[in-house]
Amino acid sequence: MHFIDKILASLKSRLDYKGCLMLYVEKGEALQTISFFQPPLTEPELAEWEQQLGFSLPSNYRLLLKFTNGMKIFQLLMDNVNIGGGSLALAKYNSIEQM
Repeated sequence: MHFIDKILASLKSRLDYKGCLMLYVEKGEALQTISFFQPPLTEPELAEWEQQLGFSLPSNYRLLLKFTNGMKIFQLLMDNVNIGGGSLALAKYNSIEQM
């Protein structure tokens, strides 16, 4: 298993059924967060996208897309309401436009 798979699988295993995870930070403060993972891409979908792009994707990025086609992790919650902020996002492959 590649380190990307290990890291993301470990994170997913720590989420509760709603995708929530408590983070403990400075001075014992606890932050409630939520994470979302999109379904992974299949090999044919990746191959089709690479053909459209006209080049091969980096191997680590391909591995990530085979695990999840987009995610938002560590979005902050306050009283079980998503207040955004504090998160990391990876856009779905088909929402990325060529620059």
